[in-house]
Amino acid sequence: MSLSLRNPNIFSMESIWSAQVKKPTPSVEQMFSLLKTNLYTFEYSNLNSNTFEELEHSLNLAKRNVRNFGTLYFGSHGQKGSLGVSFSTQEVITMEELSELMGDRFKSWAVHFASCSTLNTDPETIKAFMNKTGIPMLTGYTKDVDWLESTSLELLFFYYLQSYYEDLANFREVWYNGYKELSEQNGFKWILKGDL
Repeated sequence: MSLSLRNPNIFSMESIWSAQVKKPTPSVEQMFSLLKTNLYTFEYSNLNSNTFEELEHSLNLAKRNVRNFGTLYFGSHGQKGSLGVSFSTQEVITMEELSELMGDRFKSWAVHFASCSTLNTDPETIKAFMNKTGIPMLTGYTKDVDWLESTSLELLFFYYLQSYYEDLANFREVWYNGYKELSEQNGFKWILKGDL
């Protein structure tokens, strides 16, 4: 039996990227809006999560909407094995802590860490995260990435996910046949259930 997601829709939680408030700041909302314009069946939700309490609240909302989405997207700054929760306080949450918040309600979902270096961690940490949450697919970055370059990669990635979400192993093969160099340039890492 092939690994699959419930559907290709995205539930996103994004923290602010910069202290600059005098001009519009980058947001993954722009990427999702472009996907929505070109993919009529694609749906997404993008919530602000700039504190631990907001992140917890957003995850609880996702748990109540498990049938409507298929990917948890965490857009924030990051570091080895953790995500930035708040740009202003530099508060972080480890993958272990995040798996506790998530529980096992997302067993047919993917998780994407749109954050620098989060997946630059040991295989045991990644395996424990996937086992605790039960997710079939985890993606993210093993190094610091440029915001625009990584967003361009993600635009392509989530566009193709619309066609391949029912067969993740095939999707990974198709992706690396076309975008191996782009993936390596950005330190993009892709783990499927059973890889570790």
